[in-house]
Amino acid sequence: MWTDFEQGKLRRTGGMFGVAISGKGFFAVQTPDGVQYARNGTFARSNQGVLVNMLVQPVLDVGRAYRCTTFSQPLIDANGIIEGRDELLGIDKVLGVVR
Repeated sequence: MWTDFEQGKLRRTGGMFGVAISGKGFFAVQTPDGVQYARNGTFARSNQGVLVNMLVQPVLDVGRAYRCTTFSQPLIDANGIIEGRDELLGIDKVLGVVR
């Protein structure tokens, strides 16, 4: 058994919360067995406003789940800073950082 860490081809999926990692790095995800790391960036917003993967496991930012209850599509810059526009207040806010 082995793990392939090669970079996959980046492509636009049109998913509002879909992201990709270019180069090294992982997403931290809270699972029933503890924190695990993944490169799959197919995410969604849960009914509770938490950023989750396709298994409905919270995506973590320094040990806490990203909350995006009233935020529109997030923007992630080259430094990994995630911002979203608060749909109620109409202001941009930093939601977290992809490490």
